[in-house]
Amino acid sequence: MRRKARELFSLLVIIFLLPYVVTLFMNGAHIKTSSRVKEDYVKVQVGTRVEEIVWEKYLAGVLAKEMAADSELEALKAQAVILRSGFYEKLDHDRKTIFTDDFYSMEELEQEWGEETETCKENLKRAVQETDQMVLQYQDQYVMLPYHKLSAGKTRSGQEVFGGESYPYLPARDCPKDLEAKEQLQECVLPYHKVKEKCRKFLTAVENPEETKEDKKATFDDFEIQGTDAAGYVTTVRIGQATCTGEEFREALELPSSHFSFQEQKGKLQITSGGIGHGVGMSQYTANQMAKEGKGYEEILQYFYEGAQLKDGGEIFLKLE
Repeated sequence: MRRKARELFSLLVIIFLLPYVVTLFMNGAHIKTSSRVKEDYVKVQVGTRVEEIVWEKYLAGVLAKEMAADSELEALKAQAVILRSGFYEKLDHDRKTIFTDDFYSMEELEQEWGEETETCKENLKRAVQETDQMVLQYQDQYVMLPYHKLSAGKTRSGQEVFGGESYPYLPARDCPKDLEAKEQLQECVLPYHKVKEKCRKFLTAVENPEETKEDKKATFDDFEIQGTDAAGYVTTVRIGQATCTGEEFREALELPSSHFSFQEQKGKLQITSGGIGHGVGMSQYTANQMAKEGKGYEEILQYFYEGAQLKDGGEIFLKLE
């Protein structure tokens, strides 16, 4: 009797659960996939609109904008980890973050790379997918991970540039291969008064209105580099009676970097710049050379961000819930 009762109960359970089991079997995978795809979209400011873009495509698009897509795969992976770390940090602070980083759409990539588009797309896809979820942290915290295109032969110490003791993971690193780059040295020649015009915002605070009339009589002696850091990047520039930082002078003159020197050339100022970018953190050029030598992205990141650790940052959709 009891056996029959148990059999009857089991049959009722099966009958009751059968529709659910069949539905789950037929649609479960589809339901999960649909939900995941939706959650993997991130919000991006595109012009005046906010669009939802698939996370992996957006990350690949930003990667293409920040680093040449035909770079070595391991160098692209290192850059992908740096970018992902920054995005994850933003999402950890605000899950409703609207990203504003410039990126290449796949259509723009085709215009940029032409016949090499498919190879570049594959490189970008692999760089993103083969570092999936990987982020770089220092002492279990997201930190600033600066990078630049090309150093002047040596990266700058983060503690020297930013001051304080908060940047031990940004050491000065030798990058001798950077000196071999075709873009390493760039020259700009301008009349002295043109240089002063471009730097006017630094000068008005110390010069009298009458003195501005004498701009055309400026000489080489009016320009002096008064300070540099250990990597040779200019920290202080004197222009007449005024002073500004090397970065301010660089921005005013639209120079490739603040690693520059002055020479006189036929009554004009010749400015010779070294490297491209601020010089702190990873040099993309050296990263690419290291990749050519067989170094993996983990070793590249460790070289430029000493003591920082690669970690699994988790699924992106969990940060968007």
